[in-house]
Amino acid sequence: MTTIADARPVRTLSVSGRRARRAAVALLAGVLVGGPVIATPAAAGDLGVYEPPATQEQEPLAAGVVYRLRDGATIAPSTAAAITGASAGAPIGTVAAPAGDGTVAVDFATPVPASTALRAARALAGDPAVEWAEPNYLASSAAAPPVTPRDAYFREYQWHLWDYRTGSVSGVRLPAGGYSTRALSLWPRTRGNGTVVAVLDTGITPHPDLDGRLVAGYDMISSRSAARDGNGRDADPTDEGDLSQGTASSWHGTHVAGIVGATTDRTGMAGVAPNVRIQPVRVLGAGGGTFADIAAGVTWASGGTVSGTRKNATPARVLNLSIQTEVDLACPAVLQQAIDGARARGAVVVVAAGNAAKSALKSVPANCAGVITVAALDRDGRRTPYTNTGRAVDLAAPGGSGADGSVSSYVWSTWNSGLDSPGEPTWVGMYGTSQAAPAVAGGAALLAGMGLKGAALERALLSAVSQFPAYASGACVRSQCGAGWLDLSKVLAPLGPATISGTGAVGQRVTAAVPAGFTGKVTELRYRWYRNGAAVAGATGRTYRVGTQDRGARLTVTVTPRSTGSFYARSTSSGGLLVGR
Repeated sequence: MTTIADARPVRTLSVSGRRARRAAVALLAGVLVGGPVIATPAAAGDLGVYEPPATQEQEPLAAGVVYRLRDGATIAPSTAAAITGASAGAPIGTVAAPAGDGTVAVDFATPVPASTALRAARALAGDPAVEWAEPNYLASSAAAPPVTPRDAYFREYQWHLWDYRTGSVSGVRLPAGGYSTRALSLWPRTRGNGTVVAVLDTGITPHPDLDGRLVAGYDMISSRSAARDGNGRDADPTDEGDLSQGTASSWHGTHVAGIVGATTDRTGMAGVAPNVRIQPVRVLGAGGGTFADIAAGVTWASGGTVSGTRKNATPARVLNLSIQTEVDLACPAVLQQAIDGARARGAVVVVAAGNAAKSALKSVPANCAGVITVAALDRDGRRTPYTNTGRAVDLAAPGGSGADGSVSSYVWSTWNSGLDSPGEPTWVGMYGTSQAAPAVAGGAALLAGMGLKGAALERALLSAVSQFPAYASGACVRSQCGAGWLDLSKVLAPLGPATISGTGAVGQRVTAAVPAGFTGKVTELRYRWYRNGAAVAGATGRTYRVGTQDRGARLTVTVTPRSTGSFYARSTSSGGLLVGR
């Protein structure tokens, strides 16, 4: 049998309006033991709305300066020295290769405020050899989230989406957004766009943050006693409770579903991909679930045929399995075959590494081939004490730790108040690799919302990572936790098309731009000019001088964003500019 891959919930929230919300938060001071104590929820919409405080607009950053020399001219040594002086001590880093058409970029060792780079650019512009000079602005900054969800509990509880803390932890400076998924960085481009994500779990319970996001699922539990609904497999994925051996029901599937795609509105909490459609597939009941049922769920959810069931009308592009085995097992053939089939149909399968603090190679489905296996980090980006690790792990994501019993040590999401059978909707804090996996599944859904699928989606997801923080103890390393932690600000996607400004006449200079900008932490833009669809040799600068060879041709430009370390980038191309004869 298999089990869910998280710890028991120990925190719950009420949703009874402004006054009740304050009372509910006060209850968080005590750990709930032996069963949660939950206030009765009010109607959706009765919550107070978080209004972010007014903040001072932050100065943009620049990597250095970029300038263009006049034809045949060279910069004076005194001007080069003046750049360093004007930069107020910001050290000069590398001089980039010419960007084309005489354009050169000079980078400082680290990004600087735009005003600092502007002083250096003015020093350059005073040299007669320089046609123009300007700060080499970063295309975007990760200094603040580009959007702020107005869900009532977002800022206080949902650090796994964006962590607003600043300062340092154990000598390691917290980056902007912390060690969250930084999902908000990608929301201006995609929030999932209707991508179907299958949550193969304990099923689903009614919840105002999920009800509008659901598509038809299935109950794959073949055992009547485990299903607790009086029959075997059927088309109703409602979670009837998974209590066993004296424990209360976990409502695990509802919690996982909310992490993936709880809607963003004026109530409750938000998911990583709030515009996805959740497909609940019930494979775990009282006592866990069987591999045959789980395999059937994988096949059905991805659009395959399962005898005795109706065809899935909305096959999922992403499957989440927050499941583990407590005993050491190799991946069963029945499950591996189902996973292979799902991937052949274009689905991506995301799984939890497991919580036994052992090698993920010993836990199913973490050790199955072709899955994306996710380890858990705590809020500070450390390896959690419970997470499985090792070479089966592909990447890590926020899973929480519960270490200090505080609100901030859990991952919060949708839940249910019932002890045995379903009760009222609420929210709860839990921790485990069960919480880390749906964060990655939600990230996959965001990428799928941009049109990626299958192997291309897997590659993009595994590229959108940042390196683990270098703590003296408790740090994740590649051999334990995979390629890095999921950082969706490393997805560089255009928010609109490239444009060309200037006159399409021989001898004139035209300029490329992306007025709407890009998502994520862009540190450089690369340009490529085309004449009638063929690349123009050497034309890789932001500007291009129209030549006689361009008469009657159509010019276009492609702009490609770049970042530091590992990232996924998507180019954008302009419309054509017709050059006159």
